[in-house]
Amino acid sequence: MVILDRSGSMDSTPSGSGTGPSKLDIARMAITTLMMKYGNTIPFGFTTFQEDLSCTDGIDILVEPMHASAQAITQKVAAVVSGGGTNTGQAIDKVAADPNMHDPMRPSSYIMLITDGEPNCGAGGLSEPAYTVSRISAAAMAANPIKTFVIGFGALPSADQMAMDQMATAGLEPCMGTTCNGHKFFAADSAQALNDAIDAISQTIAGEFGGQCDDSCYANGCPNAGDICVGSKCKPDPCSSVASVCAPGDYCYTDGNSAGTCSHACSMPCAAGEVCSAQGMCVPDLCATVSCQTGQVCKAGQCINDACNGGTGSKPCDPGLLCYQGSCIDDPCRYVTCPMGTTCVTGSGACAATLTGGNGMGGTGGRNRGAGGCDFGSGASSTAGLAALLMLAAGLWLRARRRRA
Repeated sequence: MVILDRSGSMDSTPSGSGTGPSKLDIARMAITTLMMKYGNTIPFGFTTFQEDLSCTDGIDILVEPMHASAQAITQKVAAVVSGGGTNTGQAIDKVAADPNMHDPMRPSSYIMLITDGEPNCGAGGLSEPAYTVSRISAAAMAANPIKTFVIGFGALPSADQMAMDQMATAGLEPCMGTTCNGHKFFAADSAQALNDAIDAISQTIAGEFGGQCDDSCYANGCPNAGDICVGSKCKPDPCSSVASVCAPGDYCYTDGNSAGTCSHACSMPCAAGEVCSAQGMCVPDLCATVSCQTGQVCKAGQCINDACNGGTGSKPCDPGLLCYQGSCIDDPCRYVTCPMGTTCVTGSGACAATLTGGNGMGGTGGRNRGAGGCDFGSGASSTAGLAALLMLAAGLWLRARRRRA
C-alpha cells in the first residue's frame, strides 16, 4: 500500500522556499512513474491521509492492493489535493486493518509511506511521534506482518528526521547503504531523490519473492484445496462437483468464470484447415488462410489489432495471463483436465487428440501450486506449433485409412 501524506505542508516546495513544483506535485509524478514501472508486476494499493475535524478523519483507501491497479491508482493520484494536519499513526492503523493487506500466500505485506514531516495526532495517552511509532511497530510485529518503508520528503528539521528514523526502525525496513546518509528512513529532498527512493523500495519488495515478477496465486497456488486462480484471485473451482459426473471420455470445461460443463473431446485428429472446438467437434479454422500485417492477429477470420503482442497501444499481459487472439485471458487450460489421449489446446480449452496417447493432462495450474499444465508458450509461435502437430496427425490418420481401404 502506497500511503501518501496530503497534509497542508505538502503544498510547499521540497526546499521550503522559492518557486517550483510542490512536494505534492512531485509525489504525484513519482507515484505515476512507479505505476508505469512496477504497476503490472506488484499488486499495489493507494491511500491518502490528512486531518481536519479529528485525527481519525481524512484517511481514504482509494485503491485496494491488487494486481493490474496501475491505471486506477494513476487516476486517483491525479485528483489528490492537500490540506489539514498529519494523522500518520491513524492512517497506518486503518491500512493495517484492511483485510486485503493480509494475504497468507505472501511472506509479508508492505506499506510505502511518503510523508514530509513529523506526525501531530497522538492518541491512547501517547504523544507524537511515539504514537505513530507504536502503530507502525504493531503492524510489523503482527501475526501477518505489514512492514513499513518510510520516505521522508523535503528538507526536514532535525526533530522531524529523528521521528522518521524511529518510524523507519519500527517498520523493520530501514534504509541501508551509503545513500541513506546515516538515516534509517529514505531521505528525499528532490524529485530525483524521491524517484530513486521509490525505485529502491520497489526492487526490494520484488526481490522478496526470489526475483519473480509474479507473486500472485498464479505462481504461488491457492491455500484451499478445490480453489483455482482466476484474475489473480483464488475462487472455488466450477468443475469440482461436475467432473465426476461427466461420461467416460468427456471432461469438465470452464474458463474459470463460467459454470463447469461436461464437454466432448476430439477423439481423432482434425483434418488440415480444421481445429478442435470446446464442444469436441472439428470445425473449420477461419484463420487458416488469413495473413495479417504486423501488429495484427487473426480472430474468427478477421485481422484485428493485437493489443498484447505488438499492436497499436499494445501492452504486455500481466503475469499469469495469456496473450490469445489479441487479448489477455486466463488460459482455460489451467482449469481443464483432458481425457487420456488428448491434450488441451492453449487458449481455447478444447481437448484435441494426440498422436501417442497423450498424457491425459490439460493443465491444473490453478488447482495446484504454481502455474503448470498445457501452456506450450505464448503468441503465434505456440499456435503455429500446435497447428503443425495437428496437421501431421491428420495426414498420418488419412494415410492409414487409405491403406486399410
